[in-house]
Parts: sequence; structure tokens; C-alpha cells
Amino acid sequence: METEKGSGGVTLDHAVDLFLDHATVERGFSNNTLEAYARELRRYLDFLLARGLAALDAIGPETVRDYLSTLQGSGLGERSRARTLAALRTFHKFLASEKLALDNPAARVDTPRAAHRLPRVLSVEEVDRLLAAPDGDEPLALRDRAMLEVVYATGLRVSELISLTLQDLELNVGYLRAFG
Repeated sequence: METEKGSGGVTLDHAVDLFLDHATVERGFSNNTLEAYARELRRYLDFLLARGLAALDAIGPETVRDYLSTLQGSGLGERSRARTLAALRTFHKFLASEKLALDNPAARVDTPRAAHRLPRVLSVEEVDRLLAAPDGDEPLALRDRAMLEVVYATGLRVSELISLTLQDLELNVGYLRAFG
């Protein structure tokens, strides 16, 4: 796929190749990250070329927003679009730092925000099954049941639960102290 050259004299394809080389050698990205970035950037290039945007300096924040809107229209969720935007920001930042483009248009685009969903509440039957799971009178089963009861009764996070010590327990008063 041959494309016009940007201000740095490179094609979009070559810019992606330069970035991926930089990400591999200079930044030490993992293979999975490199594959994800390569996939995202190839899809981005297809979008740009379909709109006649072959020069790096022809890409502005509105182009990046349009691309993210297209991804949203195709059903891509907020987290996936945010991950895509992170890849585009890194790519365009590299281009600007190497003087292959004038600036980073993706830096001026807001990150898609995922709606915070409330967690699903366990039913009474599910809680009963969970609390009954540690079966028996062995010390580990008793410990596990006690831990589940404490979490269920207090709402402690796992990190808070596992950091509890005997000094945090006040049996004569009927409470425990937990620190986050």
C-alpha cells in the first residue's frame, strides 16, 4: 500500500514500520503488545486511506475522533476504543518526536470513558453455597469458612482480609480493625 509522504518524507506504511521497529528495539514492547499495535495501526491506515488522507500532516484531532466514532459504530466498546486511542497516541507521539509529523493529533482527543457498572449481587442461594463450600472440620476448611464469613459480613477487600492479624481482632468487644 503506497501512500503520500508526510513532512518527514515517509509514507504512512513506512511510518508504521518505523514505529513498530522503535517499539521493539527502543521501548521493548512485548510480542502481544506489538501484534495489537500493528493490528490497530493497519486498521487505522485503512481508515485514513479510504478517506484520502495519505499525508501524515493531514491527520488532525477530528480525524482521530472520526476514526473512534467509526469504531463505536461498528460495535467496539469503550475499553477497546480507549486501548485503540492509547496506541494512536503512542504512534503519533513517536512521529512528532522523530519530526515525521508536526504534532500529535491524538493527544487532543478525550479518552472514551466506560460507564461504571454496579457489581451483580449474589442471591441468597449463591451466598449459602459459597459459605458452605469449605466443608469439614479440618483447620483449613474452618479457616476458609471464617474468611468467607468475614468478607461477607464486612465487605472487606481480599487485600484487607489477608493482612488481618490477631491483634486486629477484639473478641471481647466484638469488632476487628482493618486497614486498606
